[in-house]
Amino acid sequence: MTKVFLGFVIIITIILGCLFYLTSNANAKIDTYYRISEVIHKLYDGDKPICTGAFIKSSDELDLFLTAAHCGYKGKKFNVKVTEGKKERTINLKRVRSHRDQDVMLFRTVYPKGNDFKVAPLAEQSDASTLKFGSKLVSVGFPLMDGMTIAEGRLQQKDRKGKFPGLLGKFYRTTLFIAGGASGSPLWMKTADGWKVTGVASHGYDGTPWSYYASLHSIRTLTVDLL
Repeated sequence: MTKVFLGFVIIITIILGCLFYLTSNANAKIDTYYRISEVIHKLYDGDKPICTGAFIKSSDELDLFLTAAHCGYKGKKFNVKVTEGKKERTINLKRVRSHRDQDVMLFRTVYPKGNDFKVAPLAEQSDASTLKFGSKLVSVGFPLMDGMTIAEGRLQQKDRKGKFPGLLGKFYRTTLFIAGGASGSPLWMKTADGWKVTGVASHGYDGTPWSYYASLHSIRTLTVDLL
């Protein structure tokens, strides 16, 4: 009877340990995604949501908003809407520069002074160099027909050309899904210092499960004298 009881105790202990492990991992994942989601914004043209992006710098001198270049080709009244307490404030944006062949674009706020936006930290090139086939990646964006969505996936290849004419930059090919409106979403990788941005959502490719993200190299080239 004692052996049966001890065996039962051991089994229950193992089950409880597994449940604790799974719950801890789930809570850690939720916390990570919550912190990432805090820095993600819809990009609007007037009142029309068109894409996704994130601030990568916020100071009294300059606020910089990163998104995909194709998001900013035609609009005239670009803005993001920032929630402050119970109020929503519209922040008007102006184009700073873009690299169309790499599908990355920077906006700045029209009135930078007094802003204190939560910023998405950029990875270092040394971080990006560790990415390899199967590396885990995460993207959070705003598809046009849905609220905020979280996509998890894996890296397939680095240094790929884009699948549309004129896209000559070094893109990541991934298994993440990019829906309309999620273009410009930051691509996150886990580094020794936490989750950081290593790419920008560019485009999917019909008939395949793959999507393409502008690489950290493209972002760093775009921001070389601004960060």
